Amino acid sequence: MSQASIWESVGRQNQQLHQAALIEKKITFKLLSSDLENALLFYKVFFDTEPVFQQEGLVRFEMDSLPFNLIMQKSEKPNVGAGHFGLQVKSSSVVRDMAQRLEAAGFKLITEAEADCCYALQTKIWAADPDGYRWEIFVVTEAETENGCGPDCICHADFERTVLA
Repeated sequence: MSQASIWESVGRQNQQLHQAALIEKKITFKLLSSDLENALLFYKVFFDTEPVFQQEGLVRFEMDSLPFNLIMQKSEKPNVGAGHFGLQVKSSSVVRDMAQRLEAAGFKLITEAEADCCYALQTKIWAADPDGYRWEIFVVTEAETENGCGPDCICHADFERTVLA
């Protein structure tokens, strides 16, 4: 094996190791909640999982099926100015199945079918947690449309919050 091909091989191995390390890591979101008990109920149903850690004032979800973890911390002043969060799924049937599951649990949902928003045609549902953090579950059915996201877009709307009892 030539000197050049040895270094190419080492470079490929290093790149593969680096990529493997990146894949194992996840983004972590931390949301502040003024009503941690109700937020906990919301996210247990929303993500269809139990938290992996729960102590007074702090809850952590680590979901194998999602590329992020979620931490919630008790705070008298939640910061809901983050815009919104989204979960992109693979098909409209996944959006429908999640809508049925969340509605059955008592979630307040807004449904949009084939909405032209953010320069893409999308089918989606929206829900807001007890503190007002807004989540969309969506599938892009057509990329690259003409319409962006103006001030009247649902992305900027206030939603009825879901509080599960």
